[in-house]
Amino acid sequence: MNKLKMYLNILICFVVILIVTTLIIPSIASYATAEPPQINSEGATLMDATTGQILYSKNGDTNYFPASITKVLTALVVLENTKLDDKVTVGEKPPFADGTSVGIKTGEIFTVHQLLLGLLLESGNDCAEALAEHVSGSCEEFAKLMTERAKKLGTKSSTFKNPSGLPDPEHVTTSNDYSLIMKEIIKNPDFLDIDKTTNLQLPTSNLGEQRIFNNRNYILLKNSNYYYPFSIASKKGYTIDAKFTNVISATKDGRTLIVTSLKGEDINKSYEDATNLLNYGFDNFTKVTLYSQGDIVDSISLSDGTSLPLLASKDIYYTVKTGDQDTLDKSVDYEAPTDLDNKSLTRGEILTKGKVILNGEEIQDIELASGISRDSNAKMTLASFFENYTTIIVLLGGGIVILFVIKTINRRKRIRERIRRSRINQILNK
Repeated sequence: MNKLKMYLNILICFVVILIVTTLIIPSIASYATAEPPQINSEGATLMDATTGQILYSKNGDTNYFPASITKVLTALVVLENTKLDDKVTVGEKPPFADGTSVGIKTGEIFTVHQLLLGLLLESGNDCAEALAEHVSGSCEEFAKLMTERAKKLGTKSSTFKNPSGLPDPEHVTTSNDYSLIMKEIIKNPDFLDIDKTTNLQLPTSNLGEQRIFNNRNYILLKNSNYYYPFSIASKKGYTIDAKFTNVISATKDGRTLIVTSLKGEDINKSYEDATNLLNYGFDNFTKVTLYSQGDIVDSISLSDGTSLPLLASKDIYYTVKTGDQDTLDKSVDYEAPTDLDNKSLTRGEILTKGKVILNGEEIQDIELASGISRDSNAKMTLASFFENYTTIIVLLGGGIVILFVIKTINRRKRIRERIRRSRINQILNK
């Protein structure tokens, strides 16, 4: 009996240990954030494309030569200043561009779309120069436009001297900066469509030339050893000074991440850096919705007692380490809008701006919108009506009183007259 009891206790202990190891421990482990991977490239950044948060950075603010990933910014400036079906006549200089070329000729006519294919798929420096001349008249002027556009995106130290990424001591960027550029251009569906094209045969040109463009950004290609199944856009580059450079964006489970790597040792390690960083980002971070568009952030009271809800004008997201979602303390610091008592309001109309505060730190700007519609011309508040029309109200009130008194006097006179006539009739009838 004692042995049976002992065996039963052992069995119970075994079952408890089994439950702990299979259920509890894995759930704890799932919230344990892995260490970032070892990165070969000298400069590297992992960025959340929705929030702009930098999730990993190695020498992220150090200047390096970008090589041909420059062409992503070239494409951005071109797309913002042209139409895809615009015709471009190749000038005298582009056919003699140094470096990679697709062999366009002076006098050939292409659409912007066709030259962008040559730019992004084949990394054609001649296509870059032809597009630059089409937009700005010269590569030098176009490069100024590139630097200006990059600064508007928030870059800190990037400068560009040509549209292709050819070596120049002042043609530099950082992995943090270039991630911002990629963050902007992936909003453009035309860029995404062009960049993911596998191959394309162009119609015979006006000079009788035939060309086939093949995508050399191998991380996008299913039949490539470097293929990453969640990739949506990519551009690689190489020069002797820049070594291997890469900028890649990938989307998984509704989240989009960006990796920029600069001065990689070789193409294998450059793609390995990108894959490892993307996996690290998807596996260890979670995007949290702090406010959804239309959420009531706060309410203010108007002078007539009306409660005016202030709504979030857009979705506000934040990326946190997986498991930290319940540790977020959010609020909005804003300046209360004024002079609303006599103002017409439309639901969704922006009333003020503020800052989203998360765990005591400002993380993002937010605009707050009206949660109600109101026509002040049709429905003025009682307080403001009396304030603006006191004299008229007094005169109207006095007039009404006088009319009431006159009417009362006349009514009494008529009653007395009826009584008098009634008495006279009674006397005559006797």
